[in-house]
Amino acid sequence: MEAWGVIVIGGGHAALRSAIAAKEANTAVLVVSVEGSGNGSTGDSTGLASSISETSSRDHRNDTIRCGEFLCDQDIVSSRTASASNHLAELERWGVNFRRNPEGIPQTITLPGHRMARVSGCGDTTDAEVQQALIEQCMKSGVSRRGDTLVLRIVSSGNTIHGITTLDLSSGEVNVIQCKALIIADDGFEGAWTSISSGGRGMHLALQSGISLRDLEFQSWTPLGISDSEVSLPLGLLTEGAILAGPGGEIDPESPSPSVMAAEMAAGGEGWSLDLNNFDHSAAAWYSATFAHTNSRLGLDAGSEPLPVEPRVIGTLGGIPVDIDGRAMIGNWQMVFAGLYAAGDAACSGLHGAGVAAGNHLLDALSGGAAAGIHASSYVEVSKFSGSDKLLHQLSEDESTLSSMLTAESKDDAPRVGEIRAALSKIMAKHMGLNRSETSLNTAVEKLSELAGRAAGMRLDYSDSLLMNQNLVENIRVRSMVTIAQAAVTAALQRQESRGTHRREDFANRDDETFLKHSLVGADGTPDWLPLRKSIRGSWLLAPDA
Repeated sequence: MEAWGVIVIGGGHAALRSAIAAKEANTAVLVVSVEGSGNGSTGDSTGLASSISETSSRDHRNDTIRCGEFLCDQDIVSSRTASASNHLAELERWGVNFRRNPEGIPQTITLPGHRMARVSGCGDTTDAEVQQALIEQCMKSGVSRRGDTLVLRIVSSGNTIHGITTLDLSSGEVNVIQCKALIIADDGFEGAWTSISSGGRGMHLALQSGISLRDLEFQSWTPLGISDSEVSLPLGLLTEGAILAGPGGEIDPESPSPSVMAAEMAAGGEGWSLDLNNFDHSAAAWYSATFAHTNSRLGLDAGSEPLPVEPRVIGTLGGIPVDIDGRAMIGNWQMVFAGLYAAGDAACSGLHGAGVAAGNHLLDALSGGAAAGIHASSYVEVSKFSGSDKLLHQLSEDESTLSSMLTAESKDDAPRVGEIRAALSKIMAKHMGLNRSETSLNTAVEKLSELAGRAAGMRLDYSDSLLMNQNLVENIRVRSMVTIAQAAVTAALQRQESRGTHRREDFANRDDETFLKHSLVGADGTPDWLPLRKSIRGSWLLAPDA
């Protein structure tokens, strides 16, 4: 039986950073991803927030807590923000070409969520440059990476990891891989809103294993989604003279958060645009890919006409609840799932709370990935491989399940995966957008329940083989996405207040006395709550009324 000390699920920044950290501790590491090896970037080119131009990370910490509307775990915020400058320096050593100021150090700009210049980046190529640097470090350190691999099931017993079962798309074989520690570091479930095929598969695997998911009612929004497309513009354009304007007038780029800007746009109605007539042309080279992309793909010339924009979901803030070391928690802060870790978009680390500040998304991926990799390696040193019989039993079950999916006859009216994905996007956009109410959320519950039933009977157009069967993969991922969407609506229903990106028309005010705590939703749909973490001494680092 194939066995590794640590297996990492995912191919993006958090996954690769956790693999590097584990490998540096001399642990045998395997990275598996359903995408091809090397295709795991997030598309977020906002940059990295750090306090390199400040005397301490205190203001970064406090701005992060305020942006999260005090739903952050403050000890984790303190730790993550304190590590940010080190991660920036590390990326520089690894070859990331940050924009620089006249003194020769990485340039910092002020973006939504920060009260001062704090975000460093490479224009619109930040995401790609960071991804390439991490891939190169994985190659140098000898990390094994395996693409075209869909994880079918986490195998565990007694809240202890044994390994995973997988579908190897390149061979069409169902395999079992034993491990001592598993790090889930794949994507969020923003595809439930955008129709993009990113289904929160790792979250669903954790949910199936008995982990209740945390704070699913909160999403990350951008004000710069180009209308009638899936393209979103970099926030950095706002610091170079671009003007965001519409029925409500101009929006201040130094807003409390990108999501606040999106909410202002939603309140103002339709008809928003980004005017680049006053754009600083000395910065044009840093955004050349954006201008070329909008021109070639959408036929829009940013230099001669305002770009039509709208608010849209670009990420999810909830996920697998973890502690400061990335360990998956089971319902409270005292019980961990032995050997199970999470990082990046699959995790809810406590850094963002109810809203994410610009540049903190990448910070969470890097710091959370490193923390999970380091602790997983220390866990591997004192652990033994286990559960061989259970792994082989699950392998047999999964082989039978996939065989049944291939041979099952579809009804004439069976929906295809694209139809289910489009219906899901329509439900979430209408009922889980920037304006929510008990009535609309209950409607979403009913429609998602009906959609889940239809998704269970989806048509499989290609059923000749498991070999590179992307149709089968998408069917499985969309089912996962529908399940997570149902849990998110349950979380939104039980939070009867407005906080961050969760805005209730019937509960318009923030209610710290009742709801200053994390939501939890289990696999059976049962909601619960988890208290916030304060400082290591148990007191507020920044009190909610500050």
